[in-house]
Amino acid sequence: MKKLFLILLVILTVSSCVTTKQRLKICNECKTHTTEYVRDSIYIKDTVVNVKADSSYVEALLECDSLGNVRLKELTGLQGKLINLEASLKNNRFKAKAKTDTIKVYVPGSTEIRYRFKDKIVERPVTIYKDYWWKWPLLIWAGLVTLFLLVKYRFFITNILKLII
Repeated sequence: MKKLFLILLVILTVSSCVTTKQRLKICNECKTHTTEYVRDSIYIKDTVVNVKADSSYVEALLECDSLGNVRLKELTGLQGKLINLEASLKNNRFKAKAKTDTIKVYVPGSTEIRYRFKDKIVERPVTIYKDYWWKWPLLIWAGLVTLFLLVKYRFFITNILKLII
């Protein structure tokens, strides 16, 4: 019987204790300051750049003179926007040269991810416990009455405790 009483006393004592983690779980609604973790992502992807088709042409009328040399009589052509066409006749040789600049299109392909913490203050109503004027005198009188009863019935209480323990 003694051991059972001590075991019950220990269990009641230990179960009444609340750790810090348990207190936070119980009072999760009591928090007034929360921190949110926000991730902003910006994705810039490669794009396909279409270059318009371009062409140029040359039309030349070549004649031979009395000496047998080739002569350029008439030259007509159309220049393109991207291609420059040059035509020349030297030493009985006709040359047509098309020149174009290199087309470079630089399109960055990157991904930008930003992390930021956002603090949010949440206002919650705080319960205020009012301290009444009669509380402390009542507790003092209750303590004095309990002390008086313990002194008056001390023999009776000790006999009961001896039976239990």
